[in-house]
Amino acid sequence: MKGPPDPADVAGLVARTLARGNPARLTLRGGSMLPTLPPGCVVEVRPLAGGLPAAGALAVYRRGDRLVLHRVRARLGPTALLLEGDRGPGSRERVDAGDVLGVVVAVAGSGAGSGSAGEVRTDGRAWRLWSAVTSRLGWLVRGLPPRLRAPLRRNVYPMLWDLVRSGWAAARSAEGPRPVGALVLQDDVRVQARPDAVDGPAGEDLLVLDPRTGSLRLLNATARFAWEHCRGGIAWAELKARFREGFAGLPGERLDRDLAEHVGWMHERGLLLLGRAER
Repeated sequence: MKGPPDPADVAGLVARTLARGNPARLTLRGGSMLPTLPPGCVVEVRPLAGGLPAAGALAVYRRGDRLVLHRVRARLGPTALLLEGDRGPGSRERVDAGDVLGVVVAVAGSGAGSGSAGEVRTDGRAWRLWSAVTSRLGWLVRGLPPRLRAPLRRNVYPMLWDLVRSGWAAARSAEGPRPVGALVLQDDVRVQARPDAVDGPAGEDLLVLDPRTGSLRLLNATARFAWEHCRGGIAWAELKARFREGFAGLPGERLDRDLAEHVGWMHERGLLLLGRAER
């Protein structure tokens, strides 16, 4: 796999997914929501339902070709919101209702998977307490002199987040990583890409968003080839034959192994479905 996908590709795919009424899971990259949310944590976003979010909610919106997550400070009538990051001044802005894509309904620690026991729902008491404390802490810290702000943000913020994350990690300790190996399939097994998944190009790679969980996956050239040829379903033997033809010049056994590993990876994550081929 290559580096992170282009933000414009992610923004477009997430917008399409939320517009269909499906959730999306995003990984935070910036620090504007510190100390409430640090870079690397995972949030679940749900599309808006029944009007604009209330003050205090965490909203995801489009700013040009990028996605931004900030807190709703106030409603500006029925057509706009005032949003701002928890970290400090300079991020407050007016956002039109049409640019607001959804609201955060769950937060997980760095790298947490979907359905994790370590997730915290934003409508629960634990999140409301954490959010109330950290959002006010952000306002207090921003009023301090720069020589005091920097040490607090560098030392206290990570300590607070580590305390919270350690609790989530304990809840998830029973769910260890599962090794992914190459699948061993019969030639007549039918492999099919999830028909309800949303995908979009990301350079030479492909972004796929699973609407069941909102998980966003970046597929490399091999996985993209398999995904695109599995739309509508295909027998395993036919998929291997097409893969060998598409990457002619490489050893056939190596190609079969690489394809099986990528298909296994996507199947384990629920992106590919396996069944018996029709006769």
